Amino acid sequence: MLSRAPSSSGGPRDVSDYGLNPEIFTRLGQYDAAFHAKALAELVKLAQEREIRPEDDPSPALNRMIDLPHPGLRSNALTLAGLWQATATGPQVLAVVKDETQPIEVRSAAFRALAELKLEPAGPLLASLAAGPHALPVRAAAIEALCALDIEAAARHAAELLPQAVATGLNPASILEAFLDRRGGGKALATALHASKMSPESASAVLQSLYETGRSDRDLVEVLRQSSGVTDDGPPYTESYVKQLVGDAMTQGNAQRGATLVEACIACHRIGKLGAVIGPDLTSIGTTLSPERIAEEVLWPGRQVKEGYTMLQVTTQDGVVHHGYERWTRQSEASGDLVMRQLTAESLITLRRDQIVSRQTLVSPMPVGLTAGMTQQQLLDMIRYVITLGTNTSTP
Repeated sequence: MLSRAPSSSGGPRDVSDYGLNPEIFTRLGQYDAAFHAKALAELVKLAQEREIRPEDDPSPALNRMIDLPHPGLRSNALTLAGLWQATATGPQVLAVVKDETQPIEVRSAAFRALAELKLEPAGPLLASLAAGPHALPVRAAAIEALCALDIEAAARHAAELLPQAVATGLNPASILEAFLDRRGGGKALATALHASKMSPESASAVLQSLYETGRSDRDLVEVLRQSSGVTDDGPPYTESYVKQLVGDAMTQGNAQRGATLVEACIACHRIGKLGAVIGPDLTSIGTTLSPERIAEEVLWPGRQVKEGYTMLQVTTQDGVVHHGYERWTRQSEASGDLVMRQLTAESLITLRRDQIVSRQTLVSPMPVGLTAGMTQQQLLDMIRYVITLGTNTSTP
C-alpha cells in the first residue's frame, strides 16, 4: 500500500493511476477503505481547487466504491461523480438518493451529485425530499443540492425549514452558504423569507449564523435584520466617540465578562487555539493595534481593512459565486488567472480568467452592525477584553 496521498501537484494521470486504483490501498490482501477515503478527499480538493480530473472515464471505479460499505469512501466517491461529471454513475447515485437507510453524509453527497449530473428527475426528486415529512437534516441537504437547479424552489423550501432548524438546534450555515454560492441566491432567499414572516427569534438566530459564515448579501441581511427587529447600524464614526468608547471600556468594561462574549469573535477569528480563519488572528491584537483602532475595527470594520483581507466576490460562467481573498502566484501572474484563498479554509483555488463573468470588491467580510444586539455594557466588556489580548493582562 502506498503511504502517501495524492499531492496538490498531482495531475490527471496520477488521479487514475493512484487515486482510483484499489490495489494501491491493499496490503497483504486487505483493502484499507478508510485510507482510500482520505485519498479521495484529496482528489475532491484537487477537483475543486484546480479542476483536476482523470484522463479516462472514472465511472467504473467510482461505481465500485459507491457500492462499498465505508461511509467516507462512498461520500467522497459520490462527490467526485458530480465534480467529474461521471454520468455513468447515474443509477448508483439515484439508488443512494432514494435509500432512506443511508447515513446523512452519504445521502447528502448523492443529492449533490444528482444535481451536478442533472439526472432525471433531479429537480422534482430533490424538491420532494426538501419538504416534510422527511427529517430536517435530509430536507436541509436536499435544499442545498436544489440550489444548483432551481434557486426559487430551494428558497421557498428554505423559508419553511429555517425556523424549524434553528428551533431544534440545527445550524443553518451550510444552507445559507448554498444560496450565497449561487448567482441571485441571496436575493431569492431574502424574497422567500420576507414573504414567510419569520419570527424575530428565528430571524435573529439565522442572522447570527449568516455572520458566522463570513459571507454577506445586502438583501438577505436587510430582511433578517428587519425581521429580527434590529434596524440600527450603530453610531456614526467620529474620533471623539471612539476615544470616549475606549475610555469607558477601560474604566467601566470588564475583560472577564467580555471573554464570555468571545463567540462573537471566534466565529470568524482565531484567539489562541479557538476560532476560525475567516478574519485575521486576534491572539495578540492588543500588542499590535491601539485601543482606538481595535474599537474602530469592532464597530466600523470597513474603514481600515488589514492587508490581504479585502474580500472579493467572483461569479463564474456556471453561475457559482466564489468569496475569498486574492492571492498571487508566479503562475497566476503569468497566466492572468485569479487565485483566491477561500474564506473558511487556508487552501487556494484557481479560477481561469476565461471563466470569470464578474468580480466585485466587498471590502471586509465582517458585517456592519454586528454588535447592534449588544447592550452598551456588553460592548464595553467585549472591547476591554479584545484590547487585552496578547498583553500581560489578557484574560485566559
